[in-house]
Amino acid sequence: MPTDNRTSTTSENTNVEPEAASAPEMAEEVSAQSEEPIEPDDMTGEDDESREDEPDLDEDGIRLIEPDPRITELEKTVQELQARLRAVSAAYKQQQDDMAAARDRLARQAALKEEVRRGEVVATLFEPVQNLQRSIDAGQKGSSMDDMLTGLEMLQNQFMEAFKGLGLEEVPGKGTRFNPNLHEALSLVPVPDASLDEIVIEVFSAGFRIGSRLITPARVIVGEYTAPPSEVVDAEAAESDSDDELPPEEAVEEANESEDVSN
Repeated sequence: MPTDNRTSTTSENTNVEPEAASAPEMAEEVSAQSEEPIEPDDMTGEDDESREDEPDLDEDGIRLIEPDPRITELEKTVQELQARLRAVSAAYKQQQDDMAAARDRLARQAALKEEVRRGEVVATLFEPVQNLQRSIDAGQKGSSMDDMLTGLEMLQNQFMEAFKGLGLEEVPGKGTRFNPNLHEALSLVPVPDASLDEIVIEVFSAGFRIGSRLITPARVIVGEYTAPPSEVVDAEAAESDSDDELPPEEAVEEANESEDVSN
């Protein structure tokens, strides 16, 4: 019967399992799933861990490294030492400049002092030189010999006064004891008195000095005393008598010995 056949056919079709999806359909489904947006909550943990592992980079892509506190402290110390070195160098240079300026100032003062001293010497000797020129002019005009001598004596006195003003003084001469540091002995002459032995008897040329500096020694003649023969004999006899005399203790002992012998 036809009706029954359709019923059985329907029931058979109902019991048949659905066919598996084809390969293109499965590929489209996987692609659709991968294109679906991932929720932020699902990737938060993984991104945090990856960011912690990644190094810090600047805008140019250069890796940034955290500075070491020890290196920072050392750099600060180096900067301080460099600043101190610059300060010490500047102070040393300033000291050298001050010393050079002081030397130049002292040199200028010494030169000025020397110039003033030379001026004083010239001023002191200028008047005697002028008088010498006047004496020469007077001699050329026929002055007498007496006038010439008088003029020369005046010039000598003026020169000596000028030299004394500069500190020149004459060393002790006649009547003083011979001093080899001040005198130059030209000869020795015998003298009758022992008190004149090594005494300057005559001055051939005067000596001069300025303070403790000897300018020129005095050239002198020195006395030399020689004892007469009678005095030499008397002196030798007196010396022998003094040698023959025994000390008091020895004289007492000798007297005691002589008494013992007599007994």
